[in-house]
Amino acid sequence: MSRVQFPDSAYLVFIMQSLKELTEYIKPLYEDNHLIVAVKPPNIPTQGDKSGDISFFEYVKDYIKLKYNKSGNIFLGLVHRLDRPVAGIMVFAKTSKAAGRLSEAIRDRKFEKIYYAVVNGILSEKNGTLENYIIKKSNKLGNIAQIVFENTKNSKFAKLKYDVVKEDIIKKEDVLDSHREKVKKAYPAYFDTYSDIDELIKYINEFDNLYCIGRNGQHRYNNMDHSMVTAFEATKNIKNNINDKENIWNVNTEKEYHETKTTEG
Repeated sequence: MSRVQFPDSAYLVFIMQSLKELTEYIKPLYEDNHLIVAVKPPNIPTQGDKSGDISFFEYVKDYIKLKYNKSGNIFLGLVHRLDRPVAGIMVFAKTSKAAGRLSEAIRDRKFEKIYYAVVNGILSEKNGTLENYIIKKSNKLGNIAQIVFENTKNSKFAKLKYDVVKEDIIKKEDVLDSHREKVKKAYPAYFDTYSDIDELIKYINEFDNLYCIGRNGQHRYNNMDHSMVTAFEATKNIKNNINDKENIWNVNTEKEYHETKTTEG
């Protein structure tokens, strides 16, 4: 009966430290004889690419080698991918049989992916389905998907179901500064250059994040109800990421609320 030759203590410590670091890095969630499920960090490739950066696939392979003290090449099946910037759960096959079954499940659309994304703006519909034709392109930032017309060459149909799980319009700690100007006895006056108000409105509307509301904001004789409605309309536009301000300026356009200039004959 031959004796098992263990590596020397220094090498053993190195192996254990590397295994610990790899375990913390790939964060294995589940493992059996057929599968291993781990969490890919952001900004690393799923598999080797022209960048030459170590891929997540290689990290998982090294983890298995160290954990089970295997030498040489081992089988690890890559059955799906995540884009380089994306972090998320990945499933790898440890046997060719498992790889075949997982690939079949993906082809039969029994394999479901759920993504959490941060988007700019507020979606008016809080859940729904997006259907588009897309093509893959490459630029300086890497691979991207671009929405195209249905008859575009090499385009593929893509369908996405979404649910809004959280909304943050603005946080108090994100406000850098504010200013309020109090003017005594301020009153909208319809004389002098007021005839050019439409040109002023056109210029102001070029600033997407500027919303003129209320009596002084619109230089218009608004009562309290009208002032509140302009605020409601502005809030609705902000929430729904609408840049057009026409609905705000259309509040209180009834002539009976406005003073008119008359001339005596």
